[in-house]
Amino acid sequence: TRITAEDAPRIEGLWTALEAAEQVRPGMVMTSFAVAMQKFQLSYHAHTWYEQLVDLAIAFEAALSGKDTTDVVLRLKTRAAALLATERDPAPAIFRDVGELYALRSSLVHGGELTEKALARTIRRVSTVPPDAPLGTACGHVVDRMRDLVRRGLLVRICLAADGDDAL
Repeated sequence: TRITAEDAPRIEGLWTALEAAEQVRPGMVMTSFAVAMQKFQLSYHAHTWYEQLVDLAIAFEAALSGKDTTDVVLRLKTRAAALLATERDPAPAIFRDVGELYALRSSLVHGGELTEKALARTIRRVSTVPPDAPLGTACGHVVDRMRDLVRRGLLVRICLAADGDDAL
């Protein structure tokens, strides 16, 4: 993508919308939106693909999960499919991918060890991973997929804030 001077009003509009979504709330130590933004930004500084994926999973959950702590993965899959689907990225693909990405996140965070075979089996089920991609490249595709979903989830939150939704 090439950014030109003609893009300045759109960039300024996004910045204004972002500032509106990040409003300081008296008495609040932090908000889920702030956590989502911070983890999204930190994912660019993580050294390994799995650190990036864990940061992005936290960002995704903070952006879309809400306050209820039960059935988090089902809620994320459902919300992401409903809110982020496009013609090129249909709801069923998002629903399945979020499930696979969270299965991988759980293995990384709770499993302790992850074999190459188990990793390959999981990441090959993510819709954006080319079937012939070498394992390291496939891991990059998984991170890119998660980063794209988080970015879009954050944009949904920004749009909701612009509409005056207090659910943020």
